[in-house]
Amino acid sequence: MEQIDGRFTRENMPDGGEGNLYKEVWPVHATEAPYIDALKTNQDEMPSGDKMVRFAAALEAANDSNWEEVLEQWTDVDMLMAKMAVDRTIEHWDGIVAWYCDGAGENCSNHNYYWYESSTEDKVWLLPWDMDRAMVWPTPIRTLYNMPDWDDDSDCSNVSIFFGISGKPPACDKFIGSTSRNLWARYVAKTEEFLAGPFQLSALEAKVDAYATQLAPFIDEDPAIDRQAWDVAVIQLKSDLASMRSSIQQKIAP
Repeated sequence: MEQIDGRFTRENMPDGGEGNLYKEVWPVHATEAPYIDALKTNQDEMPSGDKMVRFAAALEAANDSNWEEVLEQWTDVDMLMAKMAVDRTIEHWDGIVAWYCDGAGENCSNHNYYWYESSTEDKVWLLPWDMDRAMVWPTPIRTLYNMPDWDDDSDCSNVSIFFGISGKPPACDKFIGSTSRNLWARYVAKTEEFLAGPFQLSALEAKVDAYATQLAPFIDEDPAIDRQAWDVAVIQLKSDLASMRSSIQQKIAP
């Protein structure tokens, strides 16, 4: 819910947060212009996008034999894998794994994220944003449109999705595909940690019950809300959370 901006980075980033913050630009560009166009901090300080250009170049030159090593040089891989564990467990299908293409199906891009780069070293962090499409079960992008999951690179043909556009299977992006292939064990470990901690079913159900109790007086007063339908939706949410847990457990099972 908090806006990702300079105040956020100064509060949360380990270097003090004075570095560049980029909105929805993926590290695939060989020139600074796309990064500068996406810049959300330091715009008036003659900013340079050189760090992102070098990050993109390092990823482009990497292969499966050194992918993990390159990522370790440029980012906090444990944090990245924790982010992916949460992202895939809660089915944030409209984030970095959502690659929407133009009418010709050629220019594809993802969204709902930021990159932050350190002001003191060659380090970047991937920050999730705009999570309103998360926790929708079953996930529509795969159940309605048969979009492959983030680790499935068996077919890189575009998939027809909503609004008459097409989408690119996420694993066909080098960053996502290479990460899922080469860091799968670390992803699984972070997912297991998440399931054993914040995503325990008992903890989730307790939170749902607490929020439902807190909201109950206002639900009763709101003429636009049917209380019976609300109660059914709360029960459905609990069921959906259990299904998400079960699905991801099957996904990471050996």
